[in-house]
Amino acid sequence: MDIESIYRSYSQDVMNVAYFYTGNQEDAEDVLVDVFLSIMARPPKNEANLKSYLLRSAMNKSFDLRKRRRPDPLETEIAAPVDQTPQQAFLVSAIAKLPLKYREVLVLRFVEEMPEAEIASFLRLSLSAVKKRVQRGKEKLKKELERHG
Repeated sequence: MDIESIYRSYSQDVMNVAYFYTGNQEDAEDVLVDVFLSIMARPPKNEANLKSYLLRSAMNKSFDLRKRRRPDPLETEIAAPVDQTPQQAFLVSAIAKLPLKYREVLVLRFVEEMPEAEIASFLRLSLSAVKKRVQRGKEKLKKELERHG
């Protein structure tokens, strides 16, 4: 698979993950570019797990970017992309307020539509831990939505 077809197939997935971890469109775009530059320089050996490789790379680069930038600790809101409806923006904001361990499984499960077994492998967790985090994450999200909705 060439870089152009990889980009067409997976760029939106990488962008979604980067956005949820960085909190804004510009940083997510930076992560997207970094991910694809890194695979151009050093292509993954196993294309069978290419999506997982790209998403893991996006997560790692997002964490690195946040460490380098040291955002204001009072900033908890994530800016919604301009193409979102008010309901989508509200949901993104509620998800962004969840603890990372719940936010990441919810994003992978419901935004990226990744099966729980694949999430377990991707995050290096047991399947039961992923299922529990999805359950608790949904409960916390429901409470957050009820509190502000």
